[in-house]
Amino acid sequence: MKNIFRSLSTLAIFALLFSACEKVDDLPVYTEGTDNTLSSSKTTVTLTAGDINNDAISFSWTDPNFATDSTNVKYVLEFAPAGTNFADSKSITVTSVRTVSVSGVTLNNMLIGWGVAFGDSKELDVRLHSSYVNNNDLKSSNTIKVTATPVGLPFVLTTSSNGPIAATIATKDDVGATFSWVKPAYDYSITYTIEYDSTGKNFSNVHTIAGGDNIVSKDITKGTFNAAAKTVGIATGVTGSVDFRIKATIATTNQVSYSNAVSVQVTPADLIIFMYMPGDYQGWSPEVAPKIASSDGVNFEGYVNVPAGGSGEFKITSAPDWSHTNYGGNATTLSTSGGNLVWPNGTGTYYKVNVNLSTLAWSATQITTWGVIGDATPGGWDNSTALTYDVSAKVWKATVTFGSGQFKFRANNGWDINLGGSASGLNYGGDNIPAPSAGPHVVTLDLNNPPNYTYTIN
Repeated sequence: MKNIFRSLSTLAIFALLFSACEKVDDLPVYTEGTDNTLSSSKTTVTLTAGDINNDAISFSWTDPNFATDSTNVKYVLEFAPAGTNFADSKSITVTSVRTVSVSGVTLNNMLIGWGVAFGDSKELDVRLHSSYVNNNDLKSSNTIKVTATPVGLPFVLTTSSNGPIAATIATKDDVGATFSWVKPAYDYSITYTIEYDSTGKNFSNVHTIAGGDNIVSKDITKGTFNAAAKTVGIATGVTGSVDFRIKATIATTNQVSYSNAVSVQVTPADLIIFMYMPGDYQGWSPEVAPKIASSDGVNFEGYVNVPAGGSGEFKITSAPDWSHTNYGGNATTLSTSGGNLVWPNGTGTYYKVNVNLSTLAWSATQITTWGVIGDATPGGWDNSTALTYDVSAKVWKATVTFGSGQFKFRANNGWDINLGGSASGLNYGGDNIPAPSAGPHVVTLDLNNPPNYTYTIN
């Protein structure tokens, strides 16, 4: 047995010696690469919408002479605003090739990301890093200068209907048309706003409708078309044309571009229905009674002056007669079978009346005074300057000495009920109103025709 082990050991030694005599190839030795020299096809690029999808500029560079196949070489082309030491850089990475063409879209989005305004030029620093694909032996090129100018991209808006669109109370919430558009080629979140004006005005007096973020379509109701037509001055019952376009605002930089315009024919209507408040204070005559108004057929509102005297009883009718639906009820709820309503604070006062036909709730808020308030008024923003109710004219008025600044209207010396906006259309909580020229002026507030509350200054 010992002889067998001795023989095996001898054979193993001979095998080892034999293999050691075979030739082994030398391990490869990779020499260090060299820095590249970078060059560009242009030094100035002014982007235009027409060629935004084409190549805007190309870059090429010398061979870094890495000791490997070119497929194992990585190139990173780096861009940054000039003078920033590439602190906020953007890059393009390729392998094996020694040239890169940069499209207009790519370069435009780089410039947008740096906040460069459309049409403004920006000098950029560009350099190249080369290395093996595992990032070893990193080399850098020279830095070259390129001046580039971004462009706002127009985009296409279409509409499912060009009209004519007409709304009624019953159909005002129906879709009149759907606007659809193509997202402009920006790599950023976009807020869209719908703008409109009279056709042919080139949006010189632009009005807006809320759109949304990162959407590409919007349903527009017949009621919205109706309001737009009225806003641009198309007369009730007359078919007119309204231009619409989409404003695209890049969320991070507030840069703006616009779609084409589409025209929609609209026939506006007065989408207001009324209810009437006859009572003993005016002779129980619904045909001449003060009225409350609604634009949705549910929520009604209006103002009424109730002279002193009488029982203070009244009803609310759905038409200016007694032949339709008539409402009585109690202090909070209307009923078609209830008794007469009663003014909550008696007669000899002024009320704001609200009715909800869905819940049949009603209320009458006593208004002791209307006034003007603002830095242009004698009391500043702290104290209202009172107006006086003119019974015969059914308006509130006073002579007010104005200074420079702004003002609003408010009731009961508080902010629960306040009106701002324009002379032809006051709104609750509306914008401050610019003051007239300094000095005394007669201010008149007319709440007699709900919901069209107006004022004049003479």
